[in-house]
Amino acid sequence: MLLAMQIGFNARNAVHACELAARNLIAPVEVLEGRFGYYRLFEGSSDLAPVLSQLSKTRRISELVQKPFPTGRATHGAIEAIARQRDLHGIAPEMIERLVVRITPVAFTLVGRPLKSDMPQNYARLCLVYCAARALTGGTVSVDDFTPAALKDRDLLRLAERVEIVTLDTSELSAFGPTQVEIHLKDGRVFRDTVDVALGHPSNALSEERHIEKFRANCKAGFSALEPGAVEGLIDIIADLEALPDMHGLMDLAAAPGM
Repeated sequence: MLLAMQIGFNARNAVHACELAARNLIAPVEVLEGRFGYYRLFEGSSDLAPVLSQLSKTRRISELVQKPFPTGRATHGAIEAIARQRDLHGIAPEMIERLVVRITPVAFTLVGRPLKSDMPQNYARLCLVYCAARALTGGTVSVDDFTPAALKDRDLLRLAERVEIVTLDTSELSAFGPTQVEIHLKDGRVFRDTVDVALGHPSNALSEERHIEKFRANCKAGFSALEPGAVEGLIDIIADLEALPDMHGLMDLAAAPGM
C-alpha cells in the first residue's frame, strides 16, 4: 500500500531538508562524491564534470515518462493497443472470443498476476488481465475502475477470464516493450496491434490536451477534491511557473476546498 506514497515521501523529505538547512543544521558533506558517497559505492568511478556543466542547460525532467493510466506502467502498452482496436473496429465486450496479450518477461513478472475475485485496489492496478478487460469495456482505464464496486463487477471479471497473457521471447532483460495484442472475435475476425513504446514516453508523448485532462481528473479524484476555479487557476499558474515570484499563490489554490 506504500508503493504510491513514495513520491509524497520524497517531497516531504525535500521540504524537511530545506527547513533543517534554514535552521543552520549542518548535514554530512560529500554524500555524492566523497570516499563513502553514492557514486563511489554504487558506480565505482565517476566523472561529474560533464553532468555539472549541463545542469543549467539540460532539463532531464522532460525525459520522464508520464502515466496516462492509473495502473502499473507495464500494462500501458496493452491498454493503448486494445483501446485503439476497440475504437477502430467498434468492438463490444460481447463480441470477444478471447484476447491474447504478449509482453516481455520483465513486464510479465510485474503484471502477469492471476485474476482474483477479491482483489484489493493495489493488486488490481498490476493485474493485466483485469486492466485489459477494462480497456475492452470502456476504451480506457480510469481511477473509477478501482473502486470496491468496480472490482466486484461480475460481468467484467467474466470478460477478464477470456484474457490470456503470454511471454515474449526477447533478449532485452529490462525491456517493458514491445507489447502485442490479438483480439479474437466470435465471428472469426482477428485484430492485431503492437505497441513498441507505450503512450507517455517522451517519444510517444501525451498531447497537451490529454495532459490537462489527466490533471483535472486527478484534482477531482483526490481525497479532498479541489474547487473547479482553483483547478483552472493552478493550470494557468503552472503553465507560467518560471514567472511566479513565490509559491504562496500556488499553494493557496492547491489547498482550496472543493464544493
